Amino acid sequence: MEAANHFKKGAWMLVILLISFSACTQTTVTIVNPYADVNWATFGQFKTALHMHTTNSDGGHTVAEMVEEHFQQGFSIIALTDHNVLTPSMDGAKHEPDRTPPRIPVTPERRAEIEAGVGRDGKGMIAIYNTNEHSFVHHVNSFFADFTSERGQSLEYILGRVEELGGISRLNHPGRYVVPRALVNEWNFEEAFALAREPETVQRYVDWFMNFPSNVGMEIVNRLDFETIADRVLWDEILMQTMPQGRPVWGFADDDSHSRGGVGYAFNMFLMPELNQENFRTVMETGAFYAVSRVSRADGINIHMESGELIPLGGRFSTPDREGTEFMLLQTTPSISNIEVNERRATITISGADYDIIEWIADGVVIATGATLRLLNHKEEINSYVRAQLRSETGIAFTQPFGVNISR
Repeated sequence: MEAANHFKKGAWMLVILLISFSACTQTTVTIVNPYADVNWATFGQFKTALHMHTTNSDGGHTVAEMVEEHFQQGFSIIALTDHNVLTPSMDGAKHEPDRTPPRIPVTPERRAEIEAGVGRDGKGMIAIYNTNEHSFVHHVNSFFADFTSERGQSLEYILGRVEELGGISRLNHPGRYVVPRALVNEWNFEEAFALAREPETVQRYVDWFMNFPSNVGMEIVNRLDFETIADRVLWDEILMQTMPQGRPVWGFADDDSHSRGGVGYAFNMFLMPELNQENFRTVMETGAFYAVSRVSRADGINIHMESGELIPLGGRFSTPDREGTEFMLLQTTPSISNIEVNERRATITISGADYDIIEWIADGVVIATGATLRLLNHKEEINSYVRAQLRSETGIAFTQPFGVNISR
């Protein structure tokens, strides 16, 4: 009897020790959610184009024509980003009747109709104030900055000047400066990805983001993903260095359209309670949006025309003797309807539509698939962030990175 009591006492002591050890070694998870302030039930999803060109620089159509094309395609937010031309708004370009081609802005009357959503069930469209693409060095878009750069000024100067003026900047098509055109033409993904991982290249971009807080992100898809085939790889390499320092870098997808035929292939969905300039700026800074592309060349998404020909550099309308890409505009693309982050359970769950698979990526590697990521199942693979992408045969959508800290 005494031996049995000793056994019971010893067993309870072991249980107490195990509980104490478990409490001391309990894993805690912290998730930094860029969508934390989004009310998915009430916020609007505003289709956004932040990179386009008109006859004010090297585009093929006027400001008025490009504005109308975006309005007809259901965009809610646009930025007119002509090369080294400051555009205050959609009616801000200077009208010069003797110029060839003439600069034709939107009239004040038409601007009022567009902003009010006349003919579009009241769904208006706004143009962001004071936009520009600085193109003498690494191309960079600026917003809300009354500034046009000059030849000879460095990218560091441009980023710093935009910041001084209270504006926001974003780097465009990094692949143009990382991957030689020959590799792109050859669809040589292996070498392109290797170049995007070069430490010196990655560090250069990391410095541009760490040194300039108002430089909020980079294009990860440009046009029909021609020059940007390795830019998602570069994005992950950058995130691997900036996220441990609490510095997210947002990923954008944009048409970089130079004509009406190039509109609608890559865009961003901004999540806001109301359509206005202030909310747009908040989303740019907080990352409450997701990027969408109809093409991802490395993933084999929409890489062929209907005839089987490889897709061109940019979108185009059909002509009697040339096949166009507008068939893609009728296809569905993945969308996101809700993101739920549960720190207590250490899970992130995505709801959406028109996708075949959700992939979860950490440090550039797919670590899981499915609607819910259980972080503790992948604690050895996650170092500082995860992001998700929703894929189908006709499109891909990218979330922004979630900061993740797993204390072991």
